[in-house]
Amino acid sequence: MTADGNGTVRKWERPLALARIVYTFNSRMYDALFLQDSTSLVATGFESFIYRRHDATSAELRPHEPEAFVLSSSPDSSYFAAWGSGKPVEIWNSQSFKRIAVPNISTSNPIALFFTSKDTIMYANDNELVSQEVNRGLLTKVAEFTQPISNFVDIAGTQRVIVELHDGVLWEVGLQRHPTVIEQQGRHEHLMQLSRDRSWIATGSDTGEVTIYDTRSWTAVLHTRGSGVIRHVAFSPSNNMIVIAAKSGEVLIGNISTSNSSPVWSNVSWHTMRAHPRAVIFSPNGDLMMITNSDGVIWIYSTISHRWLYFPSGVAGLTILRCSPDGKSAAIANSTGKLVILDLEIVRRIITIKEASQ
Repeated sequence: MTADGNGTVRKWERPLALARIVYTFNSRMYDALFLQDSTSLVATGFESFIYRRHDATSAELRPHEPEAFVLSSSPDSSYFAAWGSGKPVEIWNSQSFKRIAVPNISTSNPIALFFTSKDTIMYANDNELVSQEVNRGLLTKVAEFTQPISNFVDIAGTQRVIVELHDGVLWEVGLQRHPTVIEQQGRHEHLMQLSRDRSWIATGSDTGEVTIYDTRSWTAVLHTRGSGVIRHVAFSPSNNMIVIAAKSGEVLIGNISTSNSSPVWSNVSWHTMRAHPRAVIFSPNGDLMMITNSDGVIWIYSTISHRWLYFPSGVAGLTILRCSPDGKSAAIANSTGKLVILDLEIVRRIITIKEASQ
């Protein structure tokens, strides 16, 4: 409240706090993972603990190996794994926040690691794809290739895995059959992004090529080219938008026509902006699209009102952007170890106020 010399008393609304720094690591922060909702989050730096934020309280989870700095969640979010450049893989309970297992995996440098079920992890060991039971440690070699594996993604619920080899060739691996080569239109370098419904997969290259495949037929439904190395591709949850972010600073935003709720890839209208993107994501229901850049700016686009919100966070060198499963918060981190929580409910309120005022 304020009062002036004329005797006027005014009541003002409290300023809206879009973002706040909740923690600062001593070193670079590496990864962040929301668990069941926006109230529960874990994060890693190159530290001997995992940072935990739960119901607005903070704690450091130990014991923890600093080399296990990448985080992955089980399909039901009941467990999460910490893994990285060293041999230890840590399995944690998301309710008790206790480390429950440290399976001895067969490689000291897993390329990627996923939960294929609540109790099973899958990872790449040089040229082999390996499945391992968390509790019993039972190893199963799913597939073996003549070249090292660069990346792979699990098409959840289909018992299929898409593997990219070092030479850029894509393979489909069925858990009950031999691997088969996927025909493709160009060389793809270490980027594969699945749509939310697992119906489409985007691959990106270091020459700017992006190809979209139908994961049911492996038909290439879209082939386009950006500017330079492709850094990120993001699908909206309803597959009516796609965002392609290049290392050059260019962002391609594609609005996709739909028919019977399915995307019509032959009818995409493209728009270009420069934002020097570091990360691109959509909120779980697709009402917001967020882009961060190295200058600390967060671009937020409302897919409902078609309005942009430009937010200079004041935290330079943003590297991580994660959205909570309930869509209420986003976690942002920078290269100096600052963990920032962005309140997406306030973002929506500001966009609504801007729309009403015009």
